Amino acid sequence: MKKFWTNKEIMELIETHMVKDEYGQDKECSYNEALKQVWREFYMNREESKYPFEEGDTYYTIELGVVVESCWDDVSEEMHDENPNMRYFKTRDEAEKDIKKMLDLCGYF
Repeated sequence: MKKFWTNKEIMELIETHMVKDEYGQDKECSYNEALKQVWREFYMNREESKYPFEEGDTYYTIELGVVVESCWDDVSEEMHDENPNMRYFKTRDEAEKDIKKMLDLCGYF
């Protein structure tokens, strides 16, 4: 799992007023220069996640016709890798509506 900078780490980088020069060496700079470099590096080094949620997010799935609430973690990523076509929902209501829609299509309502 990719580690993201915490707010504290970002603020420490900015408050030290240090940036990397063209040779990769630390050099002192203004607060604004440090902020710009942290911002550039953050966005340039960002990777698009192949997962629909981030660690700690609540999500819902439907298992055997029942809505299951879960918290996204390493195990969720492993399960997603095994079955990337799993349907995920951001809210319980969305999952319940999906069940009803499937039942309607099957003629149960």
